[in-house]
Amino acid sequence: MSQKAKKMGFHVTILDPTYNCPAAQVSDKHIMGGFHDKEKLEQLVQETDVTTFELEHVDTSILKEMYDHGHRIHPSPYVIELIQNKYEQKKLLDEHGVPVPAYKSVESEEDLASFGFPVIQKSKREGYDGKGVMMLKSADDLGNAIQAESFMEELVDIDKELATIVARNIQGEIKCYPVVEMLFDERVNICDSVMAPARISQEIEAKALEISRKSIEVLEGVGIFAVELFLTKEGELLVNEIAPRPHNSGHYTIEACATSQFEQIIRAVTNLPLGSTKLISPAVM
Repeated sequence: MSQKAKKMGFHVTILDPTYNCPAAQVSDKHIMGGFHDKEKLEQLVQETDVTTFELEHVDTSILKEMYDHGHRIHPSPYVIELIQNKYEQKKLLDEHGVPVPAYKSVESEEDLASFGFPVIQKSKREGYDGKGVMMLKSADDLGNAIQAESFMEELVDIDKELATIVARNIQGEIKCYPVVEMLFDERVNICDSVMAPARISQEIEAKALEISRKSIEVLEGVGIFAVELFLTKEGELLVNEIAPRPHNSGHYTIEACATSQFEQIIRAVTNLPLGSTKLISPAVM
């Protein structure tokens, strides 16, 4: 992101806790500090005209104050805060007619048992790359249940896991990248490779793009978003979750698309016209 911003003529300041981190080597200024350091976050926003993110695990409290006082922060800290809570994220999408797996907040052990087995338990916060996800096959597994705030989700009979990168700028212009297929290492539940385009029908592709676009319209987010979807064996599409940043499912865009996701986020948050999302060549990453 820093490299693209520099090539586009922007002065780049980053916040990162690591001395001489990769982004610092290609940026104009490096503020050393953590993503929950309110003082450093405030400094970053004060010293920049536009602030954006490469990860969502940040302290939003000071960011909300500054956003409310007119600082340009995209996606807004309110969108980031919503996405940080996977349950609230799912609830908002559901309330606006976006298809999601059946879900229920866990308030007690009885709630877990009442949903039936097998069931997927997910942490409401801090979950990523398989972290904070537990399959409970029977009541015997309740002793291994996640103890943090969580919710239950139906066990979906998945045919494929799909994703699309969606860009939205300040004026509300939206562009979607091609739907890709994510292949997972089942041992650790981490995305192992991405195929662009996905091996799906044109009908499924069109529906996935429609759902992804609607999801970002519901959020009213500005920036780059990865919308991850389940394609069930019955042909149903369900939104799994949304990431409000450049995503590993979109790294293929660097070489394979007319505009990379990293250039696109800079365009979106600075309200430049969005670039073409055309797939120049099929790709595997």
